[in-house]
Amino acid sequence: MNPVRKLGIALLEKFSNRVNLSLWILMIAMVISLGVKESLAKGLGVSPGNLLIQGISVGKSYELAVPLTIQNRSEEPLVYHLLICKPSRIGARWPEGYLEIPEESFLHLEPAKLMVPANDLAQAKICLAIPKEERYCNQHWVALIEVKGEHKKGEGVVLAAYPFLFLETEPRTDLTQRPDGSTGLKPSQISLEDIFSEDTRGAAEVEIYNNDDSANTYKITSTSLSTKIGEGICLSDSYEPLPNPAWIIPEREEIRIEGGRNAIIFLRLDIPAKPEFYGKRWEGIVLVKPKEGRAVFVRVKLRTVKK
Repeated sequence: MNPVRKLGIALLEKFSNRVNLSLWILMIAMVISLGVKESLAKGLGVSPGNLLIQGISVGKSYELAVPLTIQNRSEEPLVYHLLICKPSRIGARWPEGYLEIPEESFLHLEPAKLMVPANDLAQAKICLAIPKEERYCNQHWVALIEVKGEHKKGEGVVLAAYPFLFLETEPRTDLTQRPDGSTGLKPSQISLEDIFSEDTRGAAEVEIYNNDDSANTYKITSTSLSTKIGEGICLSDSYEPLPNPAWIIPEREEIRIEGGRNAIIFLRLDIPAKPEFYGKRWEGIVLVKPKEGRAVFVRVKLRTVKK
């Protein structure tokens, strides 16, 4: 079998209602990433803009079905260099909840250098391969694609654009390794079905890992999702935002965990059983924010029974 999975196949699997953890993608038509608006005004267009990629399996190779498209709106051909970089490398800020990708080599673009004719466009493949290591499951990462014009002698301005990539690896509980990152979670996503029936209204559990050497205190809150990629933790496809984040209740608002240790917290639901709330597909977020370090999050997907 070809080791490269096309994203389009994953999309077909998703919409045929097969149960899988295949790669899927959300896109926005408007470029909203760092530096793109200024570049557009000067003749550089990049699409798609920010990308959210979910359900990534470790140990598999992917080629996204939608390529990176670069549009040259100038009157002369231009060369662009493409690479993957961590946001901190250029001083970029990114939404709370995501950690920087551990290794930029997990992603690459083919080709890494493009000649784009005047008033024309060219495309590059976006390729993804995360090593087959359990610690890379349950991860929420961020990376940037740098699209940078080749500097010409005598010119002082080099056009560049930096679309964000938000990568979410498959959520799993059957792991023997600690999740990667200073703060790890297991699982990174919880799905609760048949809400409002007697035996499933209860709760779920999340394990928090302090992978640092020293103790840390974690604040645990239920929070809202964004509907725009890059402006917060974005809503998953085919779900609606949970109307009230307070319906997901962590058993503890704060927990202290010693260095190298882990602890379990429980989440319970308190959703009013109103007629208009039956037959819903909702998504909420539980944010785990350490006193020292960056926050991580758990997706909570809920499906209420049909009345």
